[in-house]
Amino acid sequence: MRSEANKNSKFQRMQGKAAIIAVVALLAIAAAVFMFVPPPSLQTPEQAAIEQSGTETAANIPAEVLDSMAAQSEIAAYADAPEETAAPQTAEERLAASSPVSTESAESIEPSSAPDAPAPDADASAEAAPRTEDAEEVESLLNAPKALTVNILRATDDRVLGRDDAPITIIEYASLTCPHCAKFHNNSLATIKRDLIDTGKVRLIFRDYPIDNYALRAAMMARCAPNEKYFDLLEVLFKNQDKWTKSDNPLRALAQYGNLAGMDDDFITACMTNAELESALLKRQRDAQTLYRIRSTPTFVFNLRGSENVRQLVGVDDPREFAEVVNKLLGMR
Repeated sequence: MRSEANKNSKFQRMQGKAAIIAVVALLAIAAAVFMFVPPPSLQTPEQAAIEQSGTETAANIPAEVLDSMAAQSEIAAYADAPEETAAPQTAEERLAASSPVSTESAESIEPSSAPDAPAPDADASAEAAPRTEDAEEVESLLNAPKALTVNILRATDDRVLGRDDAPITIIEYASLTCPHCAKFHNNSLATIKRDLIDTGKVRLIFRDYPIDNYALRAAMMARCAPNEKYFDLLEVLFKNQDKWTKSDNPLRALAQYGNLAGMDDDFITACMTNAELESALLKRQRDAQTLYRIRSTPTFVFNLRGSENVRQLVGVDDPREFAEVVNKLLGMR
């Protein structure tokens, strides 16, 4: 009995060893298969067709494969194509890209009696400015408009297009509420700038000749804008002349255009009510009446180097007339 039990135990151990050997053998076979069988091809059908044909010439590639490859090539070319050149910025976009106008503190500036001046926004300074080393100056900028000063010298500087050494200087006297002035700026100035100013023949000086109160306030606001933004703001005001002059509150509408140039409402109010700036512009208008006998807008005074007021054009907006006058004056040198 004991002998038979021993035999059964030995037999069971042999069976267990055989099973282990079989499992190991199967694992070894699977590993060999994994190592030596090549992975599935990642080629596209078109690449496989090229490889099977033994050449990359179009003559040996099936037509349907060529069509597919051409479509893929067009997609790739479109993806790599450079973006289209951006359209030139408008005057409004150039103004919007400007940084806010910096202002300086002042003890007091008495406003003039301009009617309908835009009131400051009561909520504009609701949040207190952070305390810094210049906290007092920062706080003064947030006070009422009368505490904001206007740089009169900068505001009354001539606004000029063109080179300083141009042989001919044209002084334009215009009003921002004058329809004929708007027509000149909207339809003719670009051509004159291209043909006469940018070519170095002429430089143009713009001087305000306000024909009513709104024109005066618009001129005052525009002259408070950064110098480099002045002609852009002028273009916007002339382009939208009908909108702001015929609005229920023209000064409020003007302030919205001033905002485009980076000026806030408080600073715009300070500009429109600044008595010194108002006096300076009105004096320049009187000087024009005395010196050049200006009586209407637009009037263009032609000065040849060394000779002033050699020719005037009144109410003209045809670029060809400007070119004729300029060419005659150049021939006189």
